[in-house]
Amino acid sequence: MAWMLDDNSHQGFAWGLWSNKKSGLKLRPWAYPWALLCRYVPPGATVYRVKSPSREVRLLAARTLKGEWTVCAVNRGKRAARLVVRAAGDKAAAFRRYVYSAKSLKKDADGFPVATDTRRVDLAVGAAITCPANGVVMFTAVPD
Repeated sequence: MAWMLDDNSHQGFAWGLWSNKKSGLKLRPWAYPWALLCRYVPPGATVYRVKSPSREVRLLAARTLKGEWTVCAVNRGKRAARLVVRAAGDKAAAFRRYVYSAKSLKKDADGFPVATDTRRVDLAVGAAITCPANGVVMFTAVPD
C-alpha cells in the first residue's frame, strides 16, 4: 500500500501521489504505475509469482476472474530488458501496453496513463515485451 496519498497532511512533504493544494494537486510520476496497478489488477484477481530473469527486473502477473491477464515488469537496471510472456492454453486477446520511464510517460489532460499502443497477442505462443531501463511496463487485456 502507498504510505501517503497527498502532500496536504504535512508541511514541506513531497512523498504523496499528488502535490498539495497550493501546488495545484498535480500527480507525481509514481502515481502513473500505481494507477495502472489499481485499474488492471482488480479485486478477486489471482496474482502470480513470476520468476524474474535478473536481479534488476521484477515481474508480476495477474489474472482476473474472467480470465484476462495483466503483466507488470519493473526494470531497475541501466539497460532495457526484453521479456517473453507466455500463458499455456490461453487464447489471443487485445493487449494494451503502458510504458513509464524518463523518456516515456504518455498521459491524458488530467495526468492519468494512456496506452502507448494496442496489439493482438496469443499468449500461448508468447508476447515479446521490452521494458526500458529504470522503467515500468504494464501489459494488459483487462478492459477499461
